[in-house]
Amino acid sequence: MEFDFCDAHFHLIPFLEISGGNNFENFSKNSGDFFPPKKNHYFCTCAHSKEEFSRQEEFLNSYFFCREKIARAFGIHPQDPILENADFLEGLLKEGKIGAVGEAGFDFFSDEFKGNAAAQEDAWNVQLQLAQEYGAALVVHARRAAHKIFEYTPKLKKLRAVVFHSFAGSAADARSILRRGVNAYFSFGKPILNGAKKAIFCVKFLPAENLLFETDAPFQTLRWELATAPSDIARVYQCAFEMRCLAGRRGGIGEKDFSFAEFCARVRKNFSAAFGI
Repeated sequence: MEFDFCDAHFHLIPFLEISGGNNFENFSKNSGDFFPPKKNHYFCTCAHSKEEFSRQEEFLNSYFFCREKIARAFGIHPQDPILENADFLEGLLKEGKIGAVGEAGFDFFSDEFKGNAAAQEDAWNVQLQLAQEYGAALVVHARRAAHKIFEYTPKLKKLRAVVFHSFAGSAADARSILRRGVNAYFSFGKPILNGAKKAIFCVKFLPAENLLFETDAPFQTLRWELATAPSDIARVYQCAFEMRCLAGRRGGIGEKDFSFAEFCARVRKNFSAAFGI
């Protein structure tokens, strides 16, 4: 049976580089035979430089037969907040080449990143404005920055959709964001396979209509892995479904009355609502 699998966040060009450059045969082999996308497989790929976006589009135009299944995002990443890319980002939005802005956000994980807080905030505000102006989804990267997200919820609730990539907050944080009127989707990846407690609790108990899943390929590896493949999205889905089934059997809001196929279809609706495909 063919299941709906939607990867809400991966990086095409870094994965290409790991899997043999722009050689499609190497890429297809190392991606777990997920490309070109099968009937019910959808992806959002993020780029963060002009060169990366150009290489991404060249590859998509050359090899993919199902471009309508690939959502594209471009953003000024908080780890490298180059404001000169703002004009390029707006050009992509004007031309309809992307449907999402991001990754955008804040990263205070290290002293080095904290020292760039002012530039991060400038880049964030530019991207917030552009996402609102062009009706685009916003893909949020936030590490040790929950206070900034809550500070900006009055502006976030004006956006069409906000996708929290690899959401690191608690279920209480997620519910608070939703209560504040933000049309939010919370995306989770392989950390749920590795015992990440807050992420697991969110997957178990957040409403299904606010859940998305991702690989962050080729990043976000498990301890023994060199790279994450796009095919790992199937493992993430299966793990999430089993967690919600267990929560449902214990009296939670999980999937006790739903099949795996129905669970996948529900998440597919979320992906379509968030990214417009």
